[in-house]
Amino acid sequence: MKNAARQLCLCAFMGAVSVQMSAQVVTATRSGFSWIDSENISDMSFDAGYTAYAAAWPIFDTYPGSDAFQMGLASCWMTTQQTGNEPEQFYTTIEGGLGWWMDTRFATRIPKFIMGGVSHNFFGWANGPGAGKTSMLSNGQRDWSTPGGKYGVAQLSNRLVWAPDGLNMAQGLNGELLGYGYNPLPLMEPLTETNGQAISTGNQCWTLFLNSTNFKGPATFFMPTFWTEPVLEDPSLEGLYLDTRPANPNVPFGWEHALSPALISEDNEGTPYAKIEPMQMPASGEDYSVALNGISIYSRDGLWDAMNAWFDGGDAVPTEAMQNGSQSVSFTNNGGAIVGEISGGGMEYDIDLDYLDNTMLTFDAMGFEHGLNATSLQGDVFALPEYFKLEGDNEWHPITVDEVPASTQLATTEVPTTPRPETTYLTPLEPDCAFQDANGPWSSPGPAAGPFYTDLGDGSTATYYWYRFVDQPAIVHANLPDSIRDEMQARVELIHSNWNLEDEYMAPPTVGNLATVDPGALVVPPAGMEVGYVPIVTRQESTPEKLRVFILAGQSNMQGYGKIATGSNGAAGITVASFTPTCEVPGAATCDFTLEMTDTFGDGWNGWTYDFVQNGAVVATGSLPNGESGSLTVTLENGVTCDIVIGTAGAYGNEVGWTLTDASGNAVASLDGQPADFPSPNTLVDVVNSDATGEWSMLGTEDDWTTLDDVHLYFPNGAGDTIRDHVTVGQGAYPDLIGPELMFAHELGAYFEDPVLIIKTAWGGLSLAEDFRPPSAGGTTGPYYNTMIETVEAVTQNLATEFPDIEVDEFEISGFAWFQGWNDGASAEFLNTYESNLHHLVNDVRNDLDLPELPVVIQSSGHGGYENFGGWIQDMQDIVAVAQENVGCNDSIYGGTVGFVDTKPLWITMAESPDDAGFHFHNNARTFLNIGKTMGEEMILAINDMAYCNGTQGPDCDNLISPGFVSIGNRVWNDLNMDGINDSNEPGIAGVSVVIWSDPDGDGIPDWEGFGGVEITDEEGYYRFDGLTPGNYVVFVWQVDNWDDGEPLQGFQSTVGYVADADNDVDLDNNGFGPAFSDIMSGIVTLTLDGEPLNDGDPEDCFFDYDPGGNNTVDFGFYNPNTTSVAIENGEVFWTSVYPNPAKDQLNIQSSSGLERIDLLDALGRVQQQFRPMGNTHVIDVSSLTPGVYVLRCTSTPLGRMETRRFVKQ
Repeated sequence: MKNAARQLCLCAFMGAVSVQMSAQVVTATRSGFSWIDSENISDMSFDAGYTAYAAAWPIFDTYPGSDAFQMGLASCWMTTQQTGNEPEQFYTTIEGGLGWWMDTRFATRIPKFIMGGVSHNFFGWANGPGAGKTSMLSNGQRDWSTPGGKYGVAQLSNRLVWAPDGLNMAQGLNGELLGYGYNPLPLMEPLTETNGQAISTGNQCWTLFLNSTNFKGPATFFMPTFWTEPVLEDPSLEGLYLDTRPANPNVPFGWEHALSPALISEDNEGTPYAKIEPMQMPASGEDYSVALNGISIYSRDGLWDAMNAWFDGGDAVPTEAMQNGSQSVSFTNNGGAIVGEISGGGMEYDIDLDYLDNTMLTFDAMGFEHGLNATSLQGDVFALPEYFKLEGDNEWHPITVDEVPASTQLATTEVPTTPRPETTYLTPLEPDCAFQDANGPWSSPGPAAGPFYTDLGDGSTATYYWYRFVDQPAIVHANLPDSIRDEMQARVELIHSNWNLEDEYMAPPTVGNLATVDPGALVVPPAGMEVGYVPIVTRQESTPEKLRVFILAGQSNMQGYGKIATGSNGAAGITVASFTPTCEVPGAATCDFTLEMTDTFGDGWNGWTYDFVQNGAVVATGSLPNGESGSLTVTLENGVTCDIVIGTAGAYGNEVGWTLTDASGNAVASLDGQPADFPSPNTLVDVVNSDATGEWSMLGTEDDWTTLDDVHLYFPNGAGDTIRDHVTVGQGAYPDLIGPELMFAHELGAYFEDPVLIIKTAWGGLSLAEDFRPPSAGGTTGPYYNTMIETVEAVTQNLATEFPDIEVDEFEISGFAWFQGWNDGASAEFLNTYESNLHHLVNDVRNDLDLPELPVVIQSSGHGGYENFGGWIQDMQDIVAVAQENVGCNDSIYGGTVGFVDTKPLWITMAESPDDAGFHFHNNARTFLNIGKTMGEEMILAINDMAYCNGTQGPDCDNLISPGFVSIGNRVWNDLNMDGINDSNEPGIAGVSVVIWSDPDGDGIPDWEGFGGVEITDEEGYYRFDGLTPGNYVVFVWQVDNWDDGEPLQGFQSTVGYVADADNDVDLDNNGFGPAFSDIMSGIVTLTLDGEPLNDGDPEDCFFDYDPGGNNTVDFGFYNPNTTSVAIENGEVFWTSVYPNPAKDQLNIQSSSGLERIDLLDALGRVQQQFRPMGNTHVIDVSSLTPGVYVLRCTSTPLGRMETRRFVKQ
């Protein structure tokens, strides 16, 4: 049965402004509402509030301005259980939630959380401590002579600053869930008199509880006297409000969209078209967005009764007690319904919303389903339609920009936006506040300490003071008796002494990850004020502009080696010299010449070879595999022109030299340095010129590279010059190169309104173990560590000299990024201590800069990608990159302030790169662009304390483990080198069917009667059986759906090194045995509730890492005897390249050897299409594929070699 309250539409569609903008275009508005339906609760004993999880994300890519724009993301309305004595006009609620409001002064793309308490019929409303209903002065300030609801909310937390503009969320959120809700706490006793009148006030202090990654627990509460203020004027209302009345458990939720900007115009035929500020929603799945999860309602069996007992002298209440007496609320009617309209120019018509619909994802999770014909997946968001046409049914229907007639001028007219007001919030404690009251609640008795300041993520600065809890303005304003005040103070001191922001209060969400509160809103009490004091904001104003300084440190890859215009790839076949041999012996058919070869560095020619060609045939090839010199006798035909042609292109051509001399020692041809100036794939010029989607349009063009006005770079480059300039192209290690700084600058420049300075302290050929050795690692501190710190200090202390055009007095070191590792492959000692040294580096940099929470981002040494190269590159993959991930992903130590970027997926093969230079990612500009971009994105997460590798839940996973049950799982993998060990470069096999048997007869041997079902390995090869009872189990890869044509294990056999004891708690070994192409079974595994290994699996989630009842070490290795995936065979390198990736319309496949067959598989390993290409290249049309992850299985000739490549269909 649908609750009638849920049918209430609270959105009043406002009239449009019809200001003429051009000959046809008029301003308009887009508005709407979504009703969220949930089950009707008939048990009125659940009267102690509710909690829920709402998704937070930027509904618009750019905040459209405050002019009439208002939107609540899953707002709610909790009201009373009515007595029947209420007047005919009666409205009182606790409402609000995540969103944007018309009076928001410091809005950003990310929503804020706003409290909303409405007393009798809007007699007053309260939005947070010091914020609520008020009249306004002519200067835009609030009128404190009329308090309104500004004293309606009191501060409870001693760790959270609540600014009057609302509680900021961390910038960068995209669909993470904020838990919030209200429970009554008995923080005071009931009043028999209120403010000197014989009016009773109850003691229900409705308290806001939050659940996020960095703040959990009670934050603020509504003063009970807030509800009875209207009763003082009309005593007949006594006893009807939330100070005494139980709450109605049927809490309506809805999406309120009140006016965002739009445009309307007509074409030459008079047909109306519209353009709106395009909305976006987070991509939670292939075609849906999660919006709301985990609604719970509460009875007084939870906190209320327990807190009363505690305050009466009983035991302290554990925070988890909040979950007692709770009940989950399910969604109904597929989650509800949605409407929308566009109004303006005298028109007011609904939008055809076939492309967007409420949907129940699970019984306790709802969201929106997207029609992908009109909604497009763009990265990690669904972009909703921007253009509409008014059809004959008098509804606006979505269209593409290509379908908009040029005569409407809509495509070339920007939707109008308004700047945010940024008017300063002032309270009477501030001397420039228009209302001063020396004896008022702000000043008497007044604060105990302050002022203090904190910069918030919305670009504002909050000034706050520490007040004794009962001396804060909201409580002083309530004019409570001293006995009540003393009792409140004692109760809050109990809470501060026993509860903290890291405890668990609410049950966790059942989908998604937790959101993060703005780290700037979290504060630490001064010494001596840890208990019984709270921070109260007295002023909120725009943060003065400051210079944001970022340090990019490391070795040559941080310097930057992405080629801008040319490379050596493409040099093969180029003639570098030509002459006609003349033999000294008359009539001789041939004669000998000597090729003297040199290398100025002394390590050979790094892959360069030169062919001597006569009559179209190669008669000799010159190469210098190693060393600094060598010679070769070249026999040439007399009188026949000889072309000296580049055979293969290598690296470091500037080191290459050779001279060809005749028998008398005369030079006939020579080369002093091989220029690498050939058009090559994935130079920056190539990337920009082939950019059909506009992905890199912000960089400009070859003739007009973009220069960032507000982002500067300081960098002593490899050419001996020190760059002190705006960021642009050509600021890598040398002027013809780019590095990560380019896209990092674009990301951070777009994120901050303040100017940005990047200090690049990167030098080639340096190790962490010696050159950058941090002081706390012991031994001699690395000279380049000292130089790095000294450079940062010298530049920041001399900004006026170094950067006179940066007209900002204040600076802040805002982040540190590290990209290094290659030279630590020089010795086993360097490799083995890399992880320890990197921990020391993070801590020492923070200590030496006196910034203990400095955001840090670590890039991995992802050389080689996922290919098995052996040697030095293999050490980078297996040791250094693993160490970097272990440090960058150590959420238990660093929380969300240290991030990690895996560069392996960004590796591109030599064939698709400018040069053969694996140590520099083949000088691939696309790779360096992507590294800089992901580095910038991760830095933004770290700035907001959100750079978790294990999901934003962090490591606190106990609540996600099902008590009383056990589990088993891990991986099916392709054992490329057939050694029985799942090496870091060996991929999982997706789509494999895995079966489990239990032991139903208790004889200790699992058998077929205990068949427990089938699990399918995911795209990384992992499987898991959970919800099991303790006992004996066998897991096996069975014959069904695995080995037939087109199935995931076609041609594969179980690998070597079978470990019979599958219960040995050892991960990464092969536990499968059996005849080829049959059931491959593990040994018996005995599962217990608390005896299973921890940190035993590879995926970084709670079940694999933290479950004492889960054994995640049972792996199955397979290999295909007819194929191989190693990178080198008989001295010849093979490769397969797939691009672009992600792909939208077509996918190009190129191989170094002939392609015989290509299988296209979905993420579950099911073959979707097969192709029989001709030659080394093939193009696949992927436009009709459903967006998602796919796998290509490419078989090449003549050796039947098979490689797999994963790609993403946009």
